[in-house]
Amino acid sequence: MVTRCLGDFDMKKYGLSSDPEIKEHSKVQNKIVIMASDGVWDVFNEKKILDLINQYQENFQNLPNYISKKAIEMGSKDNISIIIVKI
Repeated sequence: MVTRCLGDFDMKKYGLSSDPEIKEHSKVQNKIVIMASDGVWDVFNEKKILDLINQYQENFQNLPNYISKKAIEMGSKDNISIIIVKI
């Protein structure tokens, strides 16, 4: 809904917002930034993503591809993209 919320002013009266949803988690030892589209968040919650990050430490570079494919398998029909950055 990113493109819709940026330019579809008629939909704002129905609650469409361009304000991002930002959440901070302090449970992870390393600092990580997760940027994902609705297609990911429709089928994964934050805890599941963090569990996968902790589980796939050795294969971290392939994790966004795995999550994207898994989101499709789980039936997500929205845009699916994810970026995970270790800082």
